[in-house]
Amino acid sequence: SARALNKFVNQRGLIMPECISKILVIRAPQALVYAWNMFGRLMDPGVRAKVRVAGPGLDTLNCLREFLSDEEIPGWLGGKRKIDGDPECRRVLSPGGPLPEAVVREFLELARRGKEARSPQ
Repeated sequence: SARALNKFVNQRGLIMPECISKILVIRAPQALVYAWNMFGRLMDPGVRAKVRVAGPGLDTLNCLREFLSDEEIPGWLGGKRKIDGDPECRRVLSPGGPLPEAVVREFLELARRGKEARSPQ
């Protein structure tokens, strides 16, 4: 999955290099945050600098606050933004969803393998 993200960022960068400066993955499950922190170092430094992976709650809110004011962050993410009284801003934001279980399992397996590879034999 880390390779897929790396490939995605690089391909998008080739198509529109001036348009992609950051990729924010918010409300990420802890397994993804852990995997990113562990394996992200293996990616190209330019790619790593573009990607931020934030866990749920305050981690997501603090990440968003680096780029947006509270007035621009949707209410359901901890900001003040509402569209037509809707804190989810559904008129302009498409709903996300949980990561597929297969993706979570793959990240956990990668993390396990990486940990085993680093442990002394």
